[in-house]
Amino acid sequence: RRGYDLMITMKHDYTYLDLFRRHPFVKGLLIVGFHAHLKAELNELIRRHVLFVLMGRSLDASLVNYIDADHEMAGYLATAHLLKRGCRRIAFAAHEPGENLTAQRLTGYRKALRGRGMTFNKWLVSFLDKDPVLCRKQFSNFLSASRPPDGLILSVYNKITPDLIRLIARSGLSVPGNLPFVGFHNFNGIFSRCAL
Repeated sequence: RRGYDLMITMKHDYTYLDLFRRHPFVKGLLIVGFHAHLKAELNELIRRHVLFVLMGRSLDASLVNYIDADHEMAGYLATAHLLKRGCRRIAFAAHEPGENLTAQRLTGYRKALRGRGMTFNKWLVSFLDKDPVLCRKQFSNFLSASRPPDGLILSVYNKITPDLIRLIARSGLSVPGNLPFVGFHNFNGIFSRCAL
C-alpha cells in the first residue's frame, strides 16, 4: 500500500552483504534473533552504511537501531507468577551470566522477591554452561540439592530446554506438578504426550 517491497528470508549459508548483492532491490534489513557471533558481519553493514534494525538483541545502542523486550519486566512477571502459585524457593537458571539480557531478567527476579518481602538466595541461582553435556551435569547437580526448588525460571537456549525438563522428571520432580516453571523461549512440543 505504501510502495514498499518486503522479502522474508531465512539466513543460512550467506551473509547479509550477499543478500544485497543477490537482491539489489533490498534497501534495508530487519534482523531478527541476532547473536554475538554475527557482530563482525553487522559491523561491516555499518561500515557500508547499510540500513538495518535489530529485533530481540542489541549490538550497541550507540551504533544501531534495535527493538527489544523489557527483560527486567519479564523476569519480574515470571517470578511474580510463580509466587502467586505459592512457590517460595524459586530457582533461576540461565546461560551467560555476563549477558545483558540475563542480568536484566535476574534484576526483575530479585525485584519481585523483594516486593514480597523475600530475601534473595544466591544458592537458588545457577549459571549453566552452553555445552549441552556440561549443562545437563550442572543442572542435575543443581536439582539434587538438599532442598530443591519449588519453582523454576529457565533462561536457557531452546535446544537444551527439553533435556532439562527430562532431567527434572528423572530427579523425581514433575513439571508443572511440583516444579512449575516459566521460560522465555519457544517450548513447542516439550510437554506433548500421546495416549495410544
